[in-house]
Amino acid sequence: MVTARRGVMQMSKYTTNELMAVTASRLIKDGQNIVVGLGLPQVASLLAKNSHAPNMNIIYEIGVVNPESVDTGVGIADPRLWYRSDYFTSFVGSLGNILHRGLVDVGFLGGLQIDKYGNINSTGVYEGERFRHINGSGGAADIASYSKNIFAIAKHQSRKIVELVDFITTVGYLKGGTSREDVGLPKCNDIKIITNLCVIGFNNELS
Repeated sequence: MVTARRGVMQMSKYTTNELMAVTASRLIKDGQNIVVGLGLPQVASLLAKNSHAPNMNIIYEIGVVNPESVDTGVGIADPRLWYRSDYFTSFVGSLGNILHRGLVDVGFLGGLQIDKYGNINSTGVYEGERFRHINGSGGAADIASYSKNIFAIAKHQSRKIVELVDFITTVGYLKGGTSREDVGLPKCNDIKIITNLCVIGFNNELS
């Protein structure tokens, strides 16, 4: 953004995370149902709802719908995330009655690693021959399996954007082609990876 100050044109400064959040928010369409992960997905979704997509529905896997969070939480059960929500349900209500019924347009996630098939690893990474456990799936495996589209956000680093993930926590196109459907998962229409350098799409071909 260019601003004028005392007659001098200056470029406004922004952080890498702010750039990624704004880019991701522009991919969100009004009226969509979006299951949102914590961190940048939350920031991008709230920005979209308060700008160009007032009728989108933000859904947290814990069962909170359309919050107006001011602060980012330290975990999914942080009540600060629930501020002025339209609706409080449960994991069964959000993941069962909404997600598993095929009503979610976008599953919006982060992760440790993302590979060429859109698979996401949030479980752990190999350090030599040792597997270092970091986290787990939470609801991410379900969210990516049953959402019509997947957004994932990560910084464009060689340790994050990889050829193949060390562990598949969350299935994207699996091995490409029809491999996802072949194991019994619903078809995913589109996957987008938002980084600080670009937005990555997939042609979903077998390799």
